[in-house]
Amino acid sequence: MLTAELYGKLSELASAGERREDVLTSHVFGLFRYFDATATLSELLGRARNTLGERLDLPRIRRMEVFLWPTIVVGSFTRQPDAALRLTHEDGSRSLIVVEAKYESGPSDAEDAADGSGATGAQMPGNQLAAYYLGAREGSWRVREAWGEAPAGREAQRVVVLYITSHHAVPIDVLRQAVGVVEETGVGSGAQGAIYWVGWRDLTEVLDTSGESDVPRPGEWRFRQDLLGVLRLRRLEPFHGVFRALMAPGIYPGLTIERGRWSGLTPVDEYVRWFQV
Repeated sequence: MLTAELYGKLSELASAGERREDVLTSHVFGLFRYFDATATLSELLGRARNTLGERLDLPRIRRMEVFLWPTIVVGSFTRQPDAALRLTHEDGSRSLIVVEAKYESGPSDAEDAADGSGATGAQMPGNQLAAYYLGAREGSWRVREAWGEAPAGREAQRVVVLYITSHHAVPIDVLRQAVGVVEETGVGSGAQGAIYWVGWRDLTEVLDTSGESDVPRPGEWRFRQDLLGVLRLRRLEPFHGVFRALMAPGIYPGLTIERGRWSGLTPVDEYVRWFQV
C-alpha cells in the first residue's frame, strides 16, 4: 500500500474497486520492488501464456527494476499501465514487461485516437493492451521514481505486455482482440507472441510452494507470508478440483473407495467407484 498512497491511488475520487485493484498491485509489486525476488518473478513469468499457448520463456534474470504507474507518451497521447519491469538478463539482453493488473474489472478500453505525428503516426488504440504494446515499442516513458532511469522499449530485445487477472484460465478472447488491434495498425508485428496473461492465483501457488529455507532474508519471508495471506483473503487461490479438500475415505460413513486417489484421478478408468455399504 506504500506506493499506492505515494502515487495518489487511494484518492476518494477513485472508486472502491479501483482502490482495491491498486492496493493489490502495490502489495504484489512491492515484493519485486523492495526485495531481490528474481527467482519468484521468473517462476511467475514462466507461467504466463499467450494466444498461441506458449509460455513466456526468458533468460535467467540478473537484475530487475520495477516502476509503478509509469506513463507512456505517444505523440500528444498518454496511457498509464500499472507497472513496467525492466529486466537485465545474465546473457546481457534486456526485456521490458508492461503490466496491466485487474482485480474485479476487465480492460479499460477507450476510443481510438491519432494526431498524425510521431513515430507511429501517433496512433493510440483504444484497446488497452494493444496501446501498451505499441506505446512501449515506439513511445517515450515518464516515471515517478527519482532513482531510476525511465525504461525504453527501443533498448529492449523483448517487449512483452503482461495482463494479470483473477481468472482461473486464460481470457483468450481479450488477448486475441488486443493482438487483432495491433495487427490492424500495420505497425507492430509479432504481437501474437508478445501479449501474455498470468493469474493472481498463479502467484498464490508460487508463494505457497516455497519454504522459509528458500528465502534467506527474514524480512522478505515475512513480507511474502503477509502477501500470501492477502491473496487468500481475497480468495485468489488456484482451483484444484472438488476432490482436493476431501478427507480420507473412511471419514465418510456409508461410502468407500476402490481405486484411485482423491486428486489427480485421470484417466477416466482410474476414477473412484462409489457404492453404499
